[in-house]
Amino acid sequence: MFVDVVIAPDGRTVYAPGGNTVFRIRTATNTAAKPIMIGSDAISVNTLAMSPNGKTLYVAASGIVNPRINFVVPVSTVTNKVGKPIKVGMYPDVIAFIPDGKTAFVATESAVYPMFSATGKVGRPIRTGFSPLAIVIAPDGRTAWVTGFDDHRGKNFGAGYLLPISTATDRPGKPVKLGRAASCLIMRPWQRGPAMGPSSCSL
Repeated sequence: MFVDVVIAPDGRTVYAPGGNTVFRIRTATNTAAKPIMIGSDAISVNTLAMSPNGKTLYVAASGIVNPRINFVVPVSTVTNKVGKPIKVGMYPDVIAFIPDGKTAFVATESAVYPMFSATGKVGRPIRTGFSPLAIVIAPDGRTAWVTGFDDHRGKNFGAGYLLPISTATDRPGKPVKLGRAASCLIMRPWQRGPAMGPSSCSL
């Protein structure tokens, strides 16, 4: 399981996944609010991401028994209502928004999916050639940097790669080969950015 705890931009609420549920904690009182259920008991929440405007929490989940069930679901932070699931590839585990919040990039087992917040749809998968494990959006929003490693041949810790993707065209650039088991990214200079940037890790 890939777990991310998300804090709302106003600092009033913390969101944390557990099983098929997103738990809400009020920071002013350190008390739990009513949890948000994401599907049945056969669903497991993998990761969370907040839209830059703080209005929508995006929840990536997968089926426990049926591995073909994989989706990202929007949740209104105002009403706490769950929206229509957005189907993506196998095992979505990282979501990164560009600064304007119009597009997010979702890392799955073997590809990155551009997800459009206005329509709730995804574009064509961007094949990486390796298992993407982390995404960071450049401060200018023009490039999504993706890192991960090759584990498609039974290698638990294969060669690592860093891949730039143009956020304007959704086209990948030339991958840079790194050391084994590349799984984290940190953007310099360190500055506050959208959800999952300037740092991203998935272990």
